[in-house]
Amino acid sequence: MERLYPTYFLSLSLNNEELIMAFYIKLMKLDEDEQGITYQFGNGSKYLGTIYLNKANGNLKELDLEKYENYHHYLVRAKVKLHQHWQVGNFPAETCWAS
Repeated sequence: MERLYPTYFLSLSLNNEELIMAFYIKLMKLDEDEQGITYQFGNGSKYLGTIYLNKANGNLKELDLEKYENYHHYLVRAKVKLHQHWQVGNFPAETCWAS
């Protein structure tokens, strides 16, 4: 997949282990119908996957994931952000997680 958007994160290397200090994850709507929405997410330099959000119950399902070291940190945050939007009934074309 091509690079989707710029993303910045701060990391620190300690004893050859990378510690991620900050996140910026961009989520973009790919498709929407009456039942749900598919979002693509990434960290800027990497495509990380797609997530399906069920509009009726808020369930989230990973459709496609690129697994690499620490990918689960991004996945969890992407899911939290989409769940926050579902709770208020807001389904934007683009959103992000920044921390």
